[in-house]
Amino acid sequence: MPNVSKVLIVGGGIGGLALSIGLRRAGIDVEIAEIKRQWTVYHVGIIAQSNLVRAMVSLGIADDCVAAGFPYQGLRFCDANGNVMNETPGMKLAGPNYPAFLGLTRPALHDVLFAASKKAGAQLHLGVSVAELRQSESDVAVRFTDGSAREYDLVVGGDGVHSQLRTMLFGDHLQPRFTGEGVWRYNVPRRHFDDLILGLEMDLTGARYRTFEDLAVYCYRVAGAIGLISIEVFGYRNPCARDYAVNLGIALQLVNILRDIQSDARRGRIYLPEEDLERFGVRPDELRAGERSDAFIELMQFECDRARSYFDQARRMLAFEDRRSMVAAEIMAAIYWRLLGAIRQRGYNVLGERVRLSRPLKFWIALAVYLGWDWRSSAAEAPPEGERVRRG
Repeated sequence: MPNVSKVLIVGGGIGGLALSIGLRRAGIDVEIAEIKRQWTVYHVGIIAQSNLVRAMVSLGIADDCVAAGFPYQGLRFCDANGNVMNETPGMKLAGPNYPAFLGLTRPALHDVLFAASKKAGAQLHLGVSVAELRQSESDVAVRFTDGSAREYDLVVGGDGVHSQLRTMLFGDHLQPRFTGEGVWRYNVPRRHFDDLILGLEMDLTGARYRTFEDLAVYCYRVAGAIGLISIEVFGYRNPCARDYAVNLGIALQLVNILRDIQSDARRGRIYLPEEDLERFGVRPDELRAGERSDAFIELMQFECDRARSYFDQARRMLAFEDRRSMVAAEIMAAIYWRLLGAIRQRGYNVLGERVRLSRPLKFWIALAVYLGWDWRSSAAEAPPEGERVRRG
């Protein structure tokens, strides 16, 4: 690169860091100006095709990328039962010592690039961007947002699709526009899906739980895990949202268990802990037969109080700044809270007809919660005037 010995790269993303490594390997001095004060790399997966793996080799970062990722040699197509229908090997454009494909997360790639850029001698300035550019025949004079100023032979804009540098050079008429397609991507820890599958497997073997601690594991897996998945889509700021999701999920699942006691028992699934049945003197065959005794009512009151405690814990864990993003979860909470109240209003009679809420009532609840109504208020204890719980 003739007549270029000092380069400024605006933007410390993947493109900017990769360029800095290549320029340093060519003996060119490099500075990077990154407007963020700390790295906040969006956590998505990247599939590196063989040509990208080859580019990693040319930058000297391929070994570190392979160590940080998941190398594979081709594609395998399977049917629903896992039988291999076809295999398509990839081309090793980077040579025999490197994979045809490499999967790795964006933060992992960014970490490798940052370490390589730093090792190569590039200078990184965080929390700084360009305030003014003045180009002459010999160089580019740059004034930064921290008040400092330096000259460079070349300035490269690597500050993304909403480039501030592009606007500064060419005006604000060159802006990205929607092309008619879009993809929403959310990053959810895999263990939540694994837990959900484990919970579904527990149902396949027939449900009997000795203690509530045993039942709580099931509730966490089939409902709490769904809550943890959902909040990653809804978005949250306070980490207490995770506790909110788990407690609310358990509360909702307990309500489901309580209102379906007889139908579940007839299918061989008795979710209530054996120690609770023994404590109150309720036999499993009484649940299957639909016998409503004083002992059963006391058992139901005890279990409903337990479900209520999980609603209480969930409510305490929901931070004010996350209430708007959790409105869908709050609507579910309000509906199930009302179902729990309906069970109590029926004298804990969940044997026979299933406790339900009418569609108009559920619509009213959803609208009220969306408008900011506190479903735990005293007004939430009973249906609005003129509404009744519908049975059947």
